[in-house]
Formats: sequence, structure tokens, C-alpha cells
Amino acid sequence: MPPTVYPIPILEDNYCYLVTSPPPPSAPSSTPCFLVDPAEPAKVHAYLESFAAERGTTLNVTHILTTHHHWDHAGGNELMLSLLGLSLNCAVVGGAPDSCAACTRPVTDGQVLPLNSYSCQALITPGHTRGHACYHVTSGPGDAGAVFTGDCLFVGGCGKLFEGTAADMCGSLARLAALPGACEVFCGHEYTRGNYAFAASVEPGNGRLRERAEWAAGRDRTVPSTVAEELRSNVFVRCAVRGGGEVGGLEELVGRLGLGGGCTNEELVGACRNAKDNFKKR
Repeated sequence: MPPTVYPIPILEDNYCYLVTSPPPPSAPSSTPCFLVDPAEPAKVHAYLESFAAERGTTLNVTHILTTHHHWDHAGGNELMLSLLGLSLNCAVVGGAPDSCAACTRPVTDGQVLPLNSYSCQALITPGHTRGHACYHVTSGPGDAGAVFTGDCLFVGGCGKLFEGTAADMCGSLARLAALPGACEVFCGHEYTRGNYAFAASVEPGNGRLRERAEWAAGRDRTVPSTVAEELRSNVFVRCAVRGGGEVGGLEELVGRLGLGGGCTNEELVGACRNAKDNFKKR
């Protein structure tokens, strides 16, 4: 079975995630769980209390996974620990190059952690920040699992290049695109409608984008996506893996961005990101 994930909307458009495991036989009324980016601790704590009361269980938060050091992802770690009374026995995980707040377990690229009934592989995915981490969580062999992508990969988009380069982001997106197609994607923000609006402006002939934009228009929440869907409809992912599998030359996109057909994938990602940065200013 894939991980059981509960999205918690926080702040203006962020997501925190609660991921639960089955209670162990030795403690049937205690549910092991972990959190991802609990940046609004009071709201997250209230959600956890309601969740536990409705299900007649006690939540045992064993880990906090932090995708990167920005305040709207890592800024709630210390208060979250305090509210839960977990300062001594809850590991705060973060990418080693990123120095996330309250981090007690820095992880390196490819490092695997046991998370209750799950296995978690840390993927250092620079671009948005130098040490941004994504977390691929699976329940066992054959499970495509779920990946928590923070501000690297969004549904239909990618993060801004605050500390990294277009080449960094291109490599990070290509790496995430190599995960199993059925892997569920849980990103850090609800930016989907804006991402599709931009994508349609540079690829107006892409019918799949129109379908996805119509799908997203009627939803307040668009997570999770899947890796396979992002390969089909995320313009940045398609740029990063251009020439592989079914992703061809993206001629319409290349032309609208003013690039030649011989541009590299890194140049294409960079031009696309620059165009997205200026999209709302037009």
C-alpha cells in the first residue's frame, strides 16, 4: 500500500502533510506519523488534535521532514516541537547543505531513513535553494510511493531560482521525472492554476494543458499529481527531459521563447523560468 497522506492547507497557499502508519500491535491506540513542512504550527496542531479525536487514536509524531530553509517551510519547526512536546524524541530532517531551522538529522543525497512503516530516500534537488531536499517515501518493494517536492516541483510548474542555476533545476527536475510514473507528487504550494495559465501562454497548441487547466479550475486543491502526469503536462519537466521517451523537440515552446532548436535542456529550462518570472508583470 502507498503511504497514507493527508494534505493540510496552511498560510496563504502552502501545504503541510501528515503521513500516518498503521498502529503497531504493541500499541494499537497509538498511530505513528510524520509531518512535512509544518510552517503554521498552531493550525497544524489543531488539525492533529481533531484528526486524533475523530479516529480515537493518539498521534505519535516521530519525524518532521523539512524540504528547505525558507521560513514558510522550516519556520515552524521549533514551535511545532514545543506544541507537541516532542523536543527530545522527534527527529527534524533537512538537507545537509541547507541548514534548516531546528534540524537534528541532516541528510545527504540518496540517504535512506526508516520512517515508521515506510522507507524514505532523501533527494538533494538544488535550484530553488542550494540544499533543497525532496523525500521519496515508499511502503516496500514494488510501491511507487509518494514524493514530497517542496518548492522544487509543483503541479504544472517549478520553483524560482533563488540560490541555484537553471542547470541545477534542470537536473533536479529530470531526477524527479525518473521516479516511477505512478509515484504521487505532493508539492509545497497550491500554484497550479497560475502554472497552467503560464504554460498555455508559451504552448497554446498543447491540448493536454487545456484539459489540465479546465480540471484545475474547479478545484481548491490539486494535490496529489503523479510523476507520469507531470511528464505529460508540466512544461518545466518536459523541458528538462526533452528528447527522452515521448518528449520531443517542443518546437512551439522553443520558438515562443526565442531560442533556436539546438538549445540545451538547461537553456530551455532557464528561458522558461525567466519567462514565468515575468509572466504576471506583462
